[in-house]
This record gives sequence, structure tokens and C-alpha cells, in this order.
Amino acid sequence: MKGIREIVDPWGGMITYRVKVGNQTQDFYCEIDAKEYLKKIKTTEGKVERILESVPETNKDDWTLYCAYIDEYTDMRAADIRLTDMMIWHKQIPSFKTIERCRRKIHERRPELKDGATAIKREQAEEVFKEFSKNF
Repeated sequence: MKGIREIVDPWGGMITYRVKVGNQTQDFYCEIDAKEYLKKIKTTEGKVERILESVPETNKDDWTLYCAYIDEYTDMRAADIRLTDMMIWHKQIPSFKTIERCRRKIHERRPELKDGATAIKREQAEEVFKEFSKNF
């Protein structure tokens, strides 16, 4: 199987990403404090959930959600941030993908927060991708 990625032993203070391509396997190591990482994710998820509840338009678009997160929980305004700012502050604020994953997890747990039209479009796009991926 090509491109399998698995996380091995995430609790020992180090995460190992195991990537398998063909018959070869390569491990990549990343040192982290696993407990601190999980706490940060839970905190981020709670903040994202509060935004999704209080600002309904953030359920429709992940960029709107990300900007609302920055506006609400940092001392910056999303409209004023340049790419160079993001490069400097990337350790202090969650990545766009983290916010997106939190939104997905929350919508899975609380479907009443989903915007109906957006959910239908996302499901249609998923079906198109599934059909597309069958050719590979």
C-alpha cells in the first residue's frame, strides 16, 4: 500500500510518524509533551465550539471561523494580519487545519450546528472525490 501514515506511541513524549511507501518504511520522530498537546487541542476545541454557537456564519466557512478565532482569542485582528505575521506567530495560535479539524469534530458530535446548505455541498463534494479516487 502506498503512503500509509500512522502514529506510533503518542504517549511517550515523542510521536513517531511511520510512512510506508511500497516495501520501504521510514519513521520520523517529533518530540512533544503529549499531555500538553492534548490539553491545547481540548482548549482549542472548546473555543471553536463557542464561536460556532455564537456566530452562525462561521458554520458555513472555515476561513470565517479561523478569522473569528483570531479576532476573539488573540490580541490581533484577522483583517490586519499579513503572511509574515503568521510566520512569526504560528506557535502562539492554532493552525488553520487545527481549527478545521475541531469544526469537523464538533459538527460530527453536534449536527444541529451545521448549516444545512453547506453540509449538503460538502457531502456532494465528498461523493465526487470518492468517485474520482476509485480510478487510482
